[in-house]
Amino acid sequence: MDHQQEKSNAIPSAAAIASDERMSIEVVLEALAEDLDDRQLREAVDRLKQELAKGKSLDAALESIQGFAPRYLVGMLRAATTSEQLSAVCNSFAQLRDSSERAWRTLRSLLVYPLVMLIVLTAVSLLLSYVLLPHFEEMYTEFDLPLPAATESILNGLPVMPWAMIVAMAAWLAVILAPGIFGVGYSMRNSLPLLGRMFSSISQQQLAATLSSFVGLRIPLAAALEYTGDLLDDRSLGRATHRVAEQVERGISLEEAMAGSRAFDRSLTTIAGWGERRSQLASGLALAADMFANRRQQRLVLIRRLVPPIALVAVASGIAAAAAALMMPLVKLMGSLTG
Repeated sequence: MDHQQEKSNAIPSAAAIASDERMSIEVVLEALAEDLDDRQLREAVDRLKQELAKGKSLDAALESIQGFAPRYLVGMLRAATTSEQLSAVCNSFAQLRDSSERAWRTLRSLLVYPLVMLIVLTAVSLLLSYVLLPHFEEMYTEFDLPLPAATESILNGLPVMPWAMIVAMAAWLAVILAPGIFGVGYSMRNSLPLLGRMFSSISQQQLAATLSSFVGLRIPLAAALEYTGDLLDDRSLGRATHRVAEQVERGISLEEAMAGSRAFDRSLTTIAGWGERRSQLASGLALAADMFANRRQQRLVLIRRLVPPIALVAVASGIAAAAAALMMPLVKLMGSLTG
């Protein structure tokens, strides 16, 4: 599978290399900011470097930027007390971000296809409505032809079609883009036919892989959940993860806390419970991340095989039906004249 090849061919991140070479923490942090390409992280790293330049210890510097820096950065640096741990976590973060970006790029390429189809349908309907349709109406009136119900439907419905297509495009873009822009509408996007499962698989994979990395650093589970929630692209899932962190902090098991929310995939909840009971949570979550990557890849193959031919047949059938309905009165006229 593609994601397995990505793992085997993964190139160590710049931050991991810097850590392996025993470079200063400032250099490692600078490399990590470049790897993750995150504005908030970049500002936090700059602030942290300034504090370290004043001669403060790492703990004191982290304390001074508490509340400004992302919680996951502070937690990661406090947990990764050795060079080996810091190298591992830097590499893990860079690979997580890279994997997530590849998944979203693939999905965005799929989203272009329906948009292009809607644009084509809009252009075709505009051509039929405002160029061809008036000529047909003129002929029908001139010969006083009786119009079948199908023809009348086309005459009445076709002028509305371009505006319906424009509304459909606007609705499509709103459903797809609103979560990323406004932080709302994730459930609607995740319920889209075919594509919804793709969005959900990406989010669940990111959750499982990120939480696995934090748990592997031996960060307390509640804190690991908090940091994971901060990092998730799906803010709805991130908020649900924060609620689970609060419940875990109160002593509720991870499986029970996750089971109480519809935001988490049932298979992820089951695997998390299994890993927690056997003290193998990190490996169990890594297994779940692989499972979601496989699921995403299978659905991607299905969409690429089914959607183009189905869309092509649907568009061709619609155009053929409209053309047949418009020609039907003229065919009957020619038949009566030759008879």
